[in-house]
Amino acid sequence: MNLDQIIMTAKIREFFTHRNPVSLFLGLLAVCCALLLAFGSHQLAYEPPAPAVHPLSPLAQSAIVLSSGLLMVGASRALLLLLASRREVAVGWWLLAELIVVVAALTTIVWLVGGLGRLPLASVAGSVTLGVLAVEVVPYVVAFLSFRLQEEHAEVLRLQALLDSAPAAEPQPAAGNIDFYEKGGRMAFATQADNVLYIEAADNYTNIHYLNGDREDTFILHNSMKEIESRYADRGLIRCQRGYMVNIANVKLMRREAGGFTLELNHTSRTIPVSKSYAEEVTRRFQAIR
Repeated sequence: MNLDQIIMTAKIREFFTHRNPVSLFLGLLAVCCALLLAFGSHQLAYEPPAPAVHPLSPLAQSAIVLSSGLLMVGASRALLLLLASRREVAVGWWLLAELIVVVAALTTIVWLVGGLGRLPLASVAGSVTLGVLAVEVVPYVVAFLSFRLQEEHAEVLRLQALLDSAPAAEPQPAAGNIDFYEKGGRMAFATQADNVLYIEAADNYTNIHYLNGDREDTFILHNSMKEIESRYADRGLIRCQRGYMVNIANVKLMRREAGGFTLELNHTSRTIPVSKSYAEEVTRRFQAIR
């Protein structure tokens, strides 16, 4: 048995052993019985062979048969729910046994009440079997379709809850490019990765210094250094000081001075300070690209 068959078997078992689908089935079965009683009692009733005259009207006969069948099926499903909540139950065998018992009991009732014991028993049994199956088919189909719709709706809600609780996927820049996003996820600026020189903090903004043709240019981005650092660390943009990040690929020189290291970059005369807390990582990354 493959996975799909296992899942379908579990769903069918759930349909027969949980209160909501069972209650819906029994409710629909009661409606079908009431409709048959109201509009089809003459077709359901039997007349005994002459010269006997039946003491019950067709409506009374039908009421006895339909109510008896409904009570037996209801008792069977209630017992099935009770047992299934406590132990494993072979649902298929249970339903087969239910059908046999209901058909046998209704055959006896029809033979005695409808035919006064004078009708061919085999003929009555065949008619009752077909009648039971016909009466149950619509409640089964409608209840199962409703059950499946509820299952699918619950699955949609579950997936929606997972999507709502999951963090939003960060847009991935194209190969060779760096796409910069503002707070809220709106793309604001994109350039070749090699064009980025350094990034400078400015209150709630950052100034992206980049190479535009043969000159240095600046783009003001509404985003924090912390966000940029977490998003683009794997693209060569590394923090070197609280207020600065550099594109390590454009660092041409590290120079030790009295206060620590400074960085000289390609295409700009600006020197960028390196604080002690970042010096080891900057040194390691600078040596790795050489």
